[in-house]
Amino acid sequence: MWKSKVTELFKKERELLVRARDHARVTRDSAPTANESHSDTTRSEHEKLVSALDEQIWILDQGMKSLEKSEVNYFEINNGGMKMKLVIVPEGMGGKKIDDVQVISVTTPLGVLLKGKQAGATVDINGRRVEILDAQ
Repeated sequence: MWKSKVTELFKKERELLVRARDHARVTRDSAPTANESHSDTTRSEHEKLVSALDEQIWILDQGMKSLEKSEVNYFEINNGGMKMKLVIVPEGMGGKKIDDVQVISVTTPLGVLLKGKQAGATVDINGRRVEILDAQ
């Protein structure tokens, strides 16, 4: 269930990146060349934007390939009275949210601590006891 939700999140992000890249390409291609305008840098700036968006798309594609082969784990924890919902994903794919669930990388300190743990277990985070309420 969570793997499909995470996959859908990244597919939507990829669609947005592709749309932005395509728009930047059109703007770049319609901007004056250096021979046509010595002071207009629109073409150059949009070429840089296209390259940066291509790189982000490539990184996302690599992450999605990694996601296909990886486990996606869901945890609900109690951190000193504050409940948190987390989904652990492969390295480099964290930092997003799905509704009220934080997507974190398996290589983050919290991801490392939670990996392999079951509901009812406790872990120490910076000297605090954190209880795992749910693990899937």
